[in-house]
Amino acid sequence: MSKSNVNVIVHVKQDLDRADLGALQASLVNVTGVVRAQPSKRLGRMMLVDYDPSVVSAQTILERVRGRGLEAQLVGM
Repeated sequence: MSKSNVNVIVHVKQDLDRADLGALQASLVNVTGVVRAQPSKRLGRMMLVDYDPSVVSAQTILERVRGRGLEAQLVGM
């Protein structure tokens, strides 16, 4: 049986510099079940996160972002 990953877009309300964006990306990639976290090249406040929904939920990903003191929401949910 093949594993089926899904993705979610996280919108961060604050402006992030490259260092903060990189730290957020690394934090998300370290969540068990997250396969990839990729910031948008055009919109630095958006992060595409690919994950295995049988391991981690979109809400858990959002909580990780908010746990870093950032205001954020899921897009398209």
